[in-house]
Amino acid sequence: MMRVDMGKHLPCKAVSYSVTNSTQYMYDTFKVYFQYYRPSPQIAESMGKDALQQSLVALLRGCPLAFARLKIRPDRSICLDYDPENSNNPVLEFHHAAVSYAELEARGFLLADANRYGLDLPPLDGTITESFDQPLLLFKASYLSDGGVALFSSRHHVLFDGNALFSFVSNWAHYNRMLLQQPGTKLSELPPYQVSIAKGNGRAATFKPAEISMDTLISSSELKQ
Repeated sequence: MMRVDMGKHLPCKAVSYSVTNSTQYMYDTFKVYFQYYRPSPQIAESMGKDALQQSLVALLRGCPLAFARLKIRPDRSICLDYDPENSNNPVLEFHHAAVSYAELEARGFLLADANRYGLDLPPLDGTITESFDQPLLLFKASYLSDGGVALFSSRHHVLFDGNALFSFVSNWAHYNRMLLQQPGTKLSELPPYQVSIAKGNGRAATFKPAEISMDTLISSSELKQ
């Protein structure tokens, strides 16, 4: 797997609270998601390999827990442990597929077609154990034969829920546009992507987007309510 090379932009530190306790095994899975982009001159420019890599690095500067490793504490709670000297970098891979956007659209963007044409990545076992050592966030951009693009993502549920992932990808697009509209801009000159960890209390997060999803912070007693 091709890990994202952050270079000098790797976050310096992160704080991780206990994620969950007796409900931990509700979240030991990877969730996958596809986005398909119709061919256009804008897509050709914005979703090239260099543009995607640079904008993803710009975004990840503010997401230190995306580089963390899952850790089981003595009380069996789970936290995300981030060490810049032993970072667990996200994955970004690229692929040229022998199928067109038009063909995939005509067949209803079937998961079977995504598997057949290699638009996804091999499934990972998300079971949380002492020996777990998988990347928590993975992307694959597939360039289709007519100029369309398929973007595959897989994330461990402890790191992101669906809403958090949508916010992450939306902000990735935001950095992508900024870099294309301001050629020559250094990543250090871009405003950081602000994230925080929100405690699950049945209310909306104070700061959005949250690196750890709200639902993975709900206690077992709250789940019974």
